[in-house]
Amino acid sequence: MANYHNRKISPLQRQIKKASSNNGGNGKDKPKNNGRWALSKLYTGLKSQKLRKDKDNIEELVADFLENNSTNLATMTGKQLGEAIEKFENITNKLSLISSYVELLHTDNIDNFNKTKNLEKWINSINKSIGSFVDELTKIPDDILLYKISSPKLAKYAPWIASIRLENSTSNIPDELLSISNQFHNRYERGLSAFYQQKINTLENRLENIIDSEEDYYVKRLELFKKESPKFVILLNAIVKTRDAKRKLSGYTRQDGEFIARNKLETQQADMIFNTVKKSYISLSHRYYRWLAKQHGSSTIKASKILEARDEKHSEYIEKNIDWDKARTNVIVAFKNFSPQFSKIASSFFEENYIDAFPRNKKDTGGFSYPTGPEGHPFILLNYYDDLDSLVILAHELGHGIHMVLSEENQGGLLSPAHETLAETASVFAEILLFDYLIENSSSEQEKQYLLEQQISAMLDSALLQMAYFDFEKRIYEINNTKEPDAEEISDIWLEVLEEYYGPSVELGEEERYSWCELSHFFEMPSFYVYSYSFAQIMVNSLYKNYKDTENKEDFVTNYTEILKAGMSREVSELLQPFNLDIKQEEFWKNGLALIENRLDELEINSQITID
Repeated sequence: MANYHNRKISPLQRQIKKASSNNGGNGKDKPKNNGRWALSKLYTGLKSQKLRKDKDNIEELVADFLENNSTNLATMTGKQLGEAIEKFENITNKLSLISSYVELLHTDNIDNFNKTKNLEKWINSINKSIGSFVDELTKIPDDILLYKISSPKLAKYAPWIASIRLENSTSNIPDELLSISNQFHNRYERGLSAFYQQKINTLENRLENIIDSEEDYYVKRLELFKKESPKFVILLNAIVKTRDAKRKLSGYTRQDGEFIARNKLETQQADMIFNTVKKSYISLSHRYYRWLAKQHGSSTIKASKILEARDEKHSEYIEKNIDWDKARTNVIVAFKNFSPQFSKIASSFFEENYIDAFPRNKKDTGGFSYPTGPEGHPFILLNYYDDLDSLVILAHELGHGIHMVLSEENQGGLLSPAHETLAETASVFAEILLFDYLIENSSSEQEKQYLLEQQISAMLDSALLQMAYFDFEKRIYEINNTKEPDAEEISDIWLEVLEEYYGPSVELGEEERYSWCELSHFFEMPSFYVYSYSFAQIMVNSLYKNYKDTENKEDFVTNYTEILKAGMSREVSELLQPFNLDIKQEEFWKNGLALIENRLDELEINSQITID
């Protein structure tokens, strides 16, 4: 699942907007379907005839598959093994429609968690039945597999085979124990994530009514999260322990070892990127917040006031209503200026009701694009509030959606998922396309400055703040090696990480102490996924600079589209060769960060406020 970019609006803004939005948006100019996705494109209900037929069909395919692939896979020819994987892929493609339907129902309304239990049990039983095929495939000796892989039928699946063998690589763990362990981890983690989502929804609903004043809101919010933080810390420590146990079973010595291996990174390279980003804090994030404080005639600014300080001089543009139709026009035109193909794919999400746009009670509070497999179409969930933040998130998720459509069309089900570090490329690139379109069409220098501030803030959030979140996760895993930290110890670590990112110009108060509880990536995603956002933002910055500098825009668009079509079939370093970019070089990452510095230069010139 390609989940949403964790750059949510502030909880205070979210509650105020909810209260004034008439169930989402401004209550005007909503699309004819009221901004609702049509999950009926998958199934009309849990008791629908189509769902029953699809389940029966899958059961027949599984029975036939198991009967015809019961022999030792190591004894098959390469052609036979390739054909077996094709049949396995066909089953998983069809199963993906049903499992996606379940997950989308959960996000559509949290009450649906209790309605889908029987269907989830059925999905788990199917996965367990065909899982033995994957287990056996991972155990074929390397020399035998290398001999078979020369068959064209099998060769196309080589990247997928490599990924599952890596995912299932373990120390000398007995098969029976490994099977039980995997089942436990998968079900337990899903349960913990579901509990987190229900818990955070409950707290957010309680906070909805606390909007009498900003100060009152922050006081009540602090009291509530301080009181509830011990429950969140139990949940977080349980997730860390569960994932760390799986890491140890798999033989990884570093806490982020599985993430690094899964994304085809070298340990030295991953550390180099992390250190390069942290070194840039002083010249980028510290510089920006120093500028923001100086703009308001001070040397420091409270963290809780950052959004207010950033926006108060631009009330004309903050209050500018970007209704759903205007949002659609902005993203479609921005994409069309880059690639008519991208614009056409993005349009299909609107025209065919694959977007759930507006907030409502019991709906997931985030945003994401969710693939349903090559036999379906991705769905997008948003909480759209008729403002610029929402517009940027729309562009971000449509970038994911375009990526999913292109990769599934060209790679099929097994090969379409991109590595996590590449999965965020299209979404971040889409954000830059949107911002550049808006800046180029700004009506005044004041609006241009507002948009520059918004873009810089978004880039800092992605490239630097997400890496700070990665740093936080690493520290939580490390302390769990020696003891189980309590809520106050975790909050201390959280504030240390934020202080390093924000620098001396930002005053961190008690309001931020428990805000880690609200970041869903720590509770719901694979561990260390936030690293992918930083990786993608900086890589996209380098790519976009290449695009702006080149005279042959058509070649760039063609080569960039190939990146999105590739799925996991090719490595990132190979995909970047046509652009003469090398991710193994520190200079590549410094150039990506330099784009943010260039934007800061523009901001200082435009605002006539310079930082010494």
